[in-house]
Order: sequence, then structure tokens, then C-alpha cells
Amino acid sequence: MDDLVHRLRAKSGVVDDSYDHACLIREAADRIEALAGVMETLARLQEQRDNAIRRTECAWGRLISMHDRYNSAQDTLVALRAEIAQVRERAETAEAKLAQAAGVLKWYAEQARLARLIHAEGDVGRHAIANDGGALARAVLSEIAP
Repeated sequence: MDDLVHRLRAKSGVVDDSYDHACLIREAADRIEALAGVMETLARLQEQRDNAIRRTECAWGRLISMHDRYNSAQDTLVALRAEIAQVRERAETAEAKLAQAAGVLKWYAEQARLARLIHAEGDVGRHAIANDGGALARAVLSEIAP
């Protein structure tokens, strides 16, 4: 403070204390006003910082939630892929059984057609059906509906 008074006196060349006091008061008021402006700016910056922190925390919470949902979706996707593989395997097994059943039905259809014939070819069909005794049908039915 003494340094400030000394500088003001040196600039003005006036030794009058009342003038020095007025100048000091004016300079102090200017400095206080400037400091008030700095404080206002600091308060605004702190508010902006606090708002940015809140937005960041909200965004971080949403990101964590999205990450959890992503992981859950990945787990569901893995489970669905495993289930799809099982369904495909069952479908392939069912197609194989259906093809086998279709083959047996075709054989029975052919034997029945032959059995209706009155000549010797009919005997072949009748004997084939009689010898089979329904064993092929039972075998296919046991695999289709256990």
C-alpha cells in the first residue's frame, strides 16, 4: 500500500494528502470493481464447470446402462445362436426321419399296387407285405413318435 502511495505521489508531484487519499480511494475502487468482475467471471466459470460435470455424470450413467444392455444383448444372442443350432439339428433329424418314412410308404404303396394284380406279379407284392408283417411301418413309427 505504501508503494502505491509513493507511486501516486511521484506521478502527480503533489504532496497534498487529501489528493493522495482521493487517488488511492479511486484506484482502490477501480481495483475492487475489477476484482468484482473477476469474481463474477469466476462464478460463471464454476457454474459452467459444475454443469459440465453433471452432464458428464449423466452421460457416463447412460453409457454404463447402454454397456450393460449391450452385454445382456450379447448374452441373449449367444443363447439364441445355441438354440438355433439345436433347432436346426432337430429339423435335420426330422427331415431324415421324414425321408425314411416316405421311403417306407413308397415301398408299401408299390407292394399294395402289386398285390392288387391277379397274376404272378401280384403274388410278389402280397408275399412281400405278408413277410414284412408291418415291421417297416413299426420301425419308422417308433423313430417318429417314440
